[in-house]
Amino acid sequence: MKGLLYKEWCLQRKTIFTFVALALVFSLLGILMFISMKCGNLKGWQTENPESAQVFLSTFTYVPYIFMLLASQVCNAAVCSDYETGWMKYAYTLPVTGKVAVGTRYLFGCIAMVTGIIYGLVNALAIYAFAGLSFDMNVIKYMLIILLGIVLSYSIFMPVSFKFKKKRTVSTISAVVFAFIYFGAMGVLAYCMEVYDEEVLNVMSAKLKDFCDVLAWFVPFISVAVLIISFGASVKIYQRREKIC
Repeated sequence: MKGLLYKEWCLQRKTIFTFVALALVFSLLGILMFISMKCGNLKGWQTENPESAQVFLSTFTYVPYIFMLLASQVCNAAVCSDYETGWMKYAYTLPVTGKVAVGTRYLFGCIAMVTGIIYGLVNALAIYAFAGLSFDMNVIKYMLIILLGIVLSYSIFMPVSFKFKKKRTVSTISAVVFAFIYFGAMGVLAYCMEVYDEEVLNVMSAKLKDFCDVLAWFVPFISVAVLIISFGASVKIYQRREKIC
């Protein structure tokens, strides 16, 4: 397993470094901006424009975190690359079980996610500190909700990558799924804004927030369950391919 993990690292480190670099750039920009708001050219701007300052606070808190979590998604592309380059025909001859071979991918992705979570927390603490604000515990809830989205994406498209093998096919499926989710959500939002008045929308928004607050604390358990199901599906697909080869 160590050898397979090292292989993943050697092949994917350039892509991972790209996501890490983007996260660091956004973190640095956020820190510099809030330093400028406290004692530089933008001094006083944060007080005069609280809504805009809140947008910047959210952006520089969550965007670096998302970039770090997205680094885990390279495993999906790596599976397709292995099939397209012919590596998998060799991989099936290695003295490792399907569970170990597939488990290496999941372990690599989980290590990337955990690293992203740690970085996200450190970045959020730094941004709030330089902004001169007390750390808001709601940030952790929102980070957990974002993590759930990344885990669901990872868990869905890992078996898809093992099943369909080609990057173009997997990319097409990904685009269709995300387009369906996006336009579906926009459609529901547009319908609600058209049908319900502002008072009802405010009540619905409050209920949605309460639901997300509760959901956030179940994210670790949901994530583990989803990853286990996804892992089982990927192993079955891998073992079928192994028998064919």
